[in-house]
Amino acid sequence: MIRRLVALAVLALVVAGLFRLDDPHSGQIAAASPAVGALYDAGGDSSTWFCAGAPDAPGAPGGPVNQIIITNPGKTVTARVTGYGTTANSGVSVTAEVAARSQHVVSMSDVGTGLGGVTVEITGGPVTVAHRMSSANVDDQSDCVTEASDTWYFASANTDQTPAGTAHLWLLNPFPTDASVDIRVSTDRLVRIPQKLRGIIVPAGSSRMVDLGASLGYVPQFSFSVQTRGGRVAAEMVQTVASSGMRLEPGVSSTAPSWLLPDSFGGTGVTEKLHLFNPSQADATVSVTVIPNGYDPASFPEPFVVEIPGRRFSTVELTAESRVPPDGLRWIRVDSVDGPPIVVSQVIGIAGAGGDGSADSRPSVAGGLASSDGSSAQATTWYLTSVSPTTDSQSVVVVANPSPDAIALVQVSKVSGGKVSVIADKQEVPPSSSLVIDVSAATADGPIGLVVEASNPVVVSGRTTSNARADFSMFPALPERSAVSVLPDPLGG
Repeated sequence: MIRRLVALAVLALVVAGLFRLDDPHSGQIAAASPAVGALYDAGGDSSTWFCAGAPDAPGAPGGPVNQIIITNPGKTVTARVTGYGTTANSGVSVTAEVAARSQHVVSMSDVGTGLGGVTVEITGGPVTVAHRMSSANVDDQSDCVTEASDTWYFASANTDQTPAGTAHLWLLNPFPTDASVDIRVSTDRLVRIPQKLRGIIVPAGSSRMVDLGASLGYVPQFSFSVQTRGGRVAAEMVQTVASSGMRLEPGVSSTAPSWLLPDSFGGTGVTEKLHLFNPSQADATVSVTVIPNGYDPASFPEPFVVEIPGRRFSTVELTAESRVPPDGLRWIRVDSVDGPPIVVSQVIGIAGAGGDGSADSRPSVAGGLASSDGSSAQATTWYLTSVSPTTDSQSVVVVANPSPDAIALVQVSKVSGGKVSVIADKQEVPPSSSLVIDVSAATADGPIGLVVEASNPVVVSGRTTSNARADFSMFPALPERSAVSVLPDPLGG
């Protein structure tokens, strides 16, 4: 009964237009960062980044190439890039200088053969680090993480490979002691740690791939947790579906009460699903609010209120719901309104032609598969490690402004060739709306990093498409630590 009352209260507040942020002009910064995942720390002099995912068969002819991308908006730094094989203490390293206000790319095939996960150790100043995997047929990228952990959460995976594909979990242990790992799987019928996924040893200084399909058989949708009995690891899933694309899914090391997904769209051939995972033993009630661009707040779709039992997941297929407009751009807010915090994964698939090529419509790519965890905080400054279209592709920045009454003025600058230069200035993002900025022209001379600054707190993500590969990527931006503020309590408490 209590959960129902809370759910009804949330619905009433959203429909009434009272789903408000804290005063964006207050400058209030959380004592402890509310952001889950990596941050850009302008005052940091050193950092270590963990890029756990790797190709199915590293270095195999015709397979995806794994590239490490380092974007440096500040002074010159030194990067030590280490790739790890499957045996203990198998790290192979290269050291490079990353020039001020530039981007540096390391292809792991040039570092060594058979290398899986990667660490990047930075000295001299703050940077952001991502990795990109691409071949003639697939392409995706994700930011690396800045902490190893004893727990990782994954809200969305499947091994029902029709057509054929893979779900591979990569575990990276660059530390001097072995790690023992259990993988707890939550399906629509049960929660268990399968025998094949119990007590997996990841030797010190190594990288290991776990084939989830071989361990679980065909499961159309599941969530899972990675837990170490001893030691810490970094974890990332590489999910591929034949003729549909690839998505890199870094693990999430912590749950959060609220998540915001800036980039959502409908259109011909688009399927969009939100997977909501509650890894706690207690039940949770979750509200999913979809905010379409160009709509009066009184006409926003009613939120979805979802009850998720402990250690279970639930799926909301937005493109199958009549209350969600079938076309156009939107952003999404997900809140745990009663019970424990949760983890969210947004998975979008595109099949077939569509879109008119403009930035504010469905991407014109003929196909692809991508996912995003969104962001658990808002900020006034964000960093995108890399956008790098080919001649047939498009790169965009998506900015969501959750404030119901304040316009956000946005400036986008590129980091390239020793300069940080403005490429879009005073872009207005209306209240309770989002804006898509096409930055493809800025990549004419090669890949670039981006800095997005806003007058009020916003949430930012990036998207790149490739018609040549019939695939696309979606990736949250990294917030500046000092500019981060808390997403508010949806009930105003």
